[in-house]
Amino acid sequence: MFWIAILALLIALWNKYSHTNVNIAKNQIEIYNNYLLSINPDDTVALNTAPQLLLGCDNSPIGQVFLTTYDSNGEQLYSNTTSDRNFTILSFKEVQSIFNGKGKPFSNTYSETIHDPILDKKCIFSATYCSKHDRYIISECTINNNASIIGFLSEMSLKLILILLISFVALECINLMRKHTNNINRLRLFILNLSNKSSFSQDNKNHNASNINELTEDLYTLYKKQLDIIKQHDKEREKAIQEEKERLHSKRILANNLNHEIKTPIGIIIGYLDTLINHPDIDLPTRLSFLKKCLLNTQRLQNMVVNIAVINRIEDGSNNIALEDVNIFEIVKHAKEDLKFTLSEYNMNFRIEVEDDIFVRANDMLLYNVFCNLIKNSCFYSRGSDIVLQTISLDNQFVTLSFHDNGSGVPQDAIEKLFNRFYRLEKDKNTKSGTGLGLPIVKESIKLCGGTISAENRPEGGLKFTITLPLA
Repeated sequence: MFWIAILALLIALWNKYSHTNVNIAKNQIEIYNNYLLSINPDDTVALNTAPQLLLGCDNSPIGQVFLTTYDSNGEQLYSNTTSDRNFTILSFKEVQSIFNGKGKPFSNTYSETIHDPILDKKCIFSATYCSKHDRYIISECTINNNASIIGFLSEMSLKLILILLISFVALECINLMRKHTNNINRLRLFILNLSNKSSFSQDNKNHNASNINELTEDLYTLYKKQLDIIKQHDKEREKAIQEEKERLHSKRILANNLNHEIKTPIGIIIGYLDTLINHPDIDLPTRLSFLKKCLLNTQRLQNMVVNIAVINRIEDGSNNIALEDVNIFEIVKHAKEDLKFTLSEYNMNFRIEVEDDIFVRANDMLLYNVFCNLIKNSCFYSRGSDIVLQTISLDNQFVTLSFHDNGSGVPQDAIEKLFNRFYRLEKDKNTKSGTGLGLPIVKESIKLCGGTISAENRPEGGLKFTITLPLA
């Protein structure tokens, strides 16, 4: 396309030069006619030598000159045409027919470009009227094409060199710009592939843009984005490592505590059984008392094993806990029904003051175990007579419940330790079969359901648990 444009430019210059030669030829032939008007029409020598003066000019585009003079009546006074032309294009009548149309004399000089069919060349036809001598000078000259080409090359040599030089420089600049644009587009495509987007400059949708400022901004954006991703990945990795460390630490503590807690009931069982075996003469009431204590500690070991298994399942499968929309009232009602004998044994009255249309996003089995643990905890340790579950508040996201009893509560310094694993109040260690894992399981279960739980003593007496759960 570039060289086609250069060729078109040269053709345009050639046409312009050709027209220039035609204009030069017209001017020269008109000067020639005016010169002939000053010569005596009878001076044939001067008339014959006149064309040589015209053709002798340097770089003249005129090749041949044919001259004819007429008087006002149309009588030919002079002509240098030869008989072999046999053409009347220079006749007076045809001149009048072409330029006057009414047979009137010319009022001025007239010139035009024609094609001479005999010579088969482009010619300049010129006619001039001289009122002083009352005669017409009619001239026809050919344009020398060879001379025109040579003149064109001679005159345009410097210009052509400049055009070619400028063309070469322009072509190199275009090639450099094309390479520059291609490289930028390749880099942009590479950036888009890295960013995995159609465009990461959200306000820039031109994927083929060659604006280096936009590309630089995109590179900086991608670099910053990758740094943010790396930082986020590092944070998540550190968090995962920390969680794994905490989990392993928790397991070690659990194992240590379990080892310590198991020793006590096992030691008690071994002690009583050893006494029974080595002293077969022990009376029956004492023997039954020892066996009951062995049974109590055996049940404690059994509960401990069950609770440890629950804790392990919660910790190991925390990412696989299925949450669904569950009705709190139905779950608590189910737990109350299943524990009615325990409630009756400890003379506890359990009231449910929760609306029957509250649905939360939780796991039904975890939530069922939570309320079972809380109910048994109140029955075993509160020494009260009433248990109440009621709604405290309800908004667009959460429901807050209060689970409390009217018992004796717990020492204030024990409040923050209630959810620690294997923690049991001193007064209960030898009188109850608790494992110290019930409330930790409650807290972990509530946490897995996206909620929170806290404990406090009530001013009017008893222990209160405040539970918050996300609504469905």
